[in-house]
Amino acid sequence: MSVRKQDVRDRETGELRLVDPGTDGLVLTVHHTVNGVQTAHFQYVAFNPEGSSFLATDHLGHIYLFDLIKLSFSLVRKFRKTCTSLVFTLHKPTEYIAALSDGSIACFDTETCHRENWLRGHESPVMHISVDPSGRRAISTSEKTADLWDLESYQHLRRLGVKRDVGLQTVFFFPVGHTILSCFKDNSIFAWDGDSLSCNYQLPVPARSHEFNYKCFAVSRNGQVLVAGGKSARLHVWSLERQSLVTRLQLPTDVRAVRHLDFLPQLFSNRNDEILIAFCQDKAVRFVHLKSRHVVLALAGGADVLEKTVVSPTGRHMVAVVASGAICVYETVALDENLQQPLAKLVHLSEAKLVTQTCLEKTQHGKRARHHPKYPFGSLRNVEQCTIPEMLDRKRLVTFIKNFGQYPAKYRQLIWQSLLKLPQNNQIFTSLQNKETHQAFVELQKVYPRSSPKLHRVHIRILSALARWMPLFGEIGYLPQFVFPFVKLFQNNHLLCFEVVATLIASWCQHWFECFPRPPESILAVVEKVLCHHDDVLLQHFVTCQLTAQEYAWPLLETLFSEVLNQEEWLCLFDNVFSNKPAFLLMAVVAYLLCCRQRLMSIVDQKNFEHFFHSRSIMDVCVLVRKTYELLDGTPVEVHQDHVLQTFQPLSYEQYALPNKLFNLGVNEANQKRERIRQEELECLQRRRETDQHLAVKGAKHRKTAKAFQEQQQVLRTGDQPRLDLGVAAWSHAHQHTHPLLMKYDLRLDDHCMLDASRCQKLQEQDALRDVEAAEKLGRSKVTSEELELEAQRTDAEQEKLEAYPLARNDVLDPMRERGRVVSPDPEDDRPCQRSISLDRCRDMLQVHEQDVLRKVCFLRRRLVSQYLPSSSQA
Repeated sequence: MSVRKQDVRDRETGELRLVDPGTDGLVLTVHHTVNGVQTAHFQYVAFNPEGSSFLATDHLGHIYLFDLIKLSFSLVRKFRKTCTSLVFTLHKPTEYIAALSDGSIACFDTETCHRENWLRGHESPVMHISVDPSGRRAISTSEKTADLWDLESYQHLRRLGVKRDVGLQTVFFFPVGHTILSCFKDNSIFAWDGDSLSCNYQLPVPARSHEFNYKCFAVSRNGQVLVAGGKSARLHVWSLERQSLVTRLQLPTDVRAVRHLDFLPQLFSNRNDEILIAFCQDKAVRFVHLKSRHVVLALAGGADVLEKTVVSPTGRHMVAVVASGAICVYETVALDENLQQPLAKLVHLSEAKLVTQTCLEKTQHGKRARHHPKYPFGSLRNVEQCTIPEMLDRKRLVTFIKNFGQYPAKYRQLIWQSLLKLPQNNQIFTSLQNKETHQAFVELQKVYPRSSPKLHRVHIRILSALARWMPLFGEIGYLPQFVFPFVKLFQNNHLLCFEVVATLIASWCQHWFECFPRPPESILAVVEKVLCHHDDVLLQHFVTCQLTAQEYAWPLLETLFSEVLNQEEWLCLFDNVFSNKPAFLLMAVVAYLLCCRQRLMSIVDQKNFEHFFHSRSIMDVCVLVRKTYELLDGTPVEVHQDHVLQTFQPLSYEQYALPNKLFNLGVNEANQKRERIRQEELECLQRRRETDQHLAVKGAKHRKTAKAFQEQQQVLRTGDQPRLDLGVAAWSHAHQHTHPLLMKYDLRLDDHCMLDASRCQKLQEQDALRDVEAAEKLGRSKVTSEELELEAQRTDAEQEKLEAYPLARNDVLDPMRERGRVVSPDPEDDRPCQRSISLDRCRDMLQVHEQDVLRKVCFLRRRLVSQYLPSSSQA
């Protein structure tokens, strides 16, 4: 027990750690300690409409939100006053109403933690708050008055007053409709119209009703049955349709008062609720079946005494407040598996002189002896006292699944075997399994890698057996995903896994393979019709986003919801699938789309849609199953076309023969396609063979032609060789005379270039020396700036003329180019090079030109010196 306890410890947020339910069904115990010493006692609990989370408030004014899906808790509000009542509104799933000890009522939001509004008007503390099914109005009941509120505008609508001598016990809405039921302390019960607030009828009460003193009431989810209890061991049951008292039940003798009544929700059935939860003064919770008048379960708090109990709207969880101030969370499915108290037979008080037959007799050691009277549900743990046919009767199992939502985990294989009527033909299955691996699944590990080698081997064996049983299954690409959840569940029982999958395909997958290899268009059309009937806005959104049923319905069917649900949720869903007719699986697809409607309406991208239908979603599977039952019962026959699908037919014992011909069309089409492919391959091979022969003949002919051409070229080369040798010899002889002359010319030209470069250098040195001498003389003379500037301009002009003289070499060579021609040797030209000018003549012309330049330089020097000398020196 200590492992399941968890302390809040004044934290604002934290995680919850649920454990597997023990023998008492307890999965979590939460308590609150302040400053490590003081214990804050939880007082009131309220579930949200989905049953996935609940609020709990303690005597210090703290309100905590416990999420059973995300496994977390958070502090949503902290008052300075104690809360006297707590309830969720149905119009906004995140909005809740809290009544305080000063008579005020506040509306808050669990997500934003902001206050929506205050509802003021009560002078005394509010004892109870009830919200109508639409979530738009609420009734708050105090000791003297009952006020009607509008939750949309937060306005006060009406007040129900009572006489001073008659107190008000409780006022609440029916779960369906707009009827208001009020009970006064004189035990009078009235039903009022919620719109006009006029009295519809008054329920009759038995004589001497003042002895009962009604304290608690419970109305079935369909609004047809009312049960009242008080300070006695009797329960009064009324039929609200007939407005009459139908029965009075006597609880066991150790019960003296009933403190709280509630119906266990039957989410998966539209019939009247049959199981009543009675919390009695001995701190025990009893589950009473009204029709059979049996106590099917009695739950005690153990060391802690139970004070209050609240059942979730889904019926999956029950929260109890114990005397120590903690809250205990139970799973109702586990409670049915492990009975803590023996069962008891209740007595109808209209029967004369019948005594209560109870099994709550104490033994010598103070313990209670166990007796197991027969009960229509049957207890699955009493295997030794019941035979298999009696315990696993299909009607009893269907009743059980509609009450509790799923089967016990340790009996699931036995129950599925009974529901599906498996033949257990081990001989035929062994002959299918002992053969070699089917060629279609040889490389399965590459496509679907598995971390467990054992799981991979079992997966291949089951797939190969299915492919040998029906050849079409070797061609189905999605079969590994379809089969894998059952392989993982029954990996230690191959026979059971094979027969469950084969039965599922034969009965729940009818018409799936008519359009093979395309998805089943007829089945997807049914899904689209049902979706259009119940939510045409969502279907129009799919059409706007260009999404077809092959993209939003087929991914759920071909994987059997294994990609969107975890293992526990998937098992719960298929407990209900195998307990109902084949159309249930198609309705589950539409129910999943409707449950995820808000998120789907926000998606517009094709890739996001694909990711959504192939990824895990956070949702309560009980809501999904409940919605599926509503669709199955509320959809017209012309829409869902249930008559098209045949009823469930088990596998035959001999050869696993299929009960119908649903695969013939797919098998014939697959065989025809395979035969067509084989014929095409044969034709392709024949054409290839003919092409190879034609290419071989053509290649041989080409090789023969190429060989003849090579021989002809060899003959030509042999005849031309002497002529080529003579040509080469003549060319070599002709070039022996031209090459030395060219080399001699190049050497002389290099000599002239070197002479020209040395002469230019010498002239530059002379000019520099002359400038230095002139500068020295100018320093001793007195001349004006205008004269110096004029002389500088003249000197620049003369310098330009001097700089032009080194180009005289080009002037000498130009006449040479005009008179004669110097031609570079051409290897293809056999004519000798010709020259019409002598190199000695060129040298003489250069010397003459050089002398002329020197004379000009000397003249200029004398002129420059004479201009800058002083006049005295000239004289």
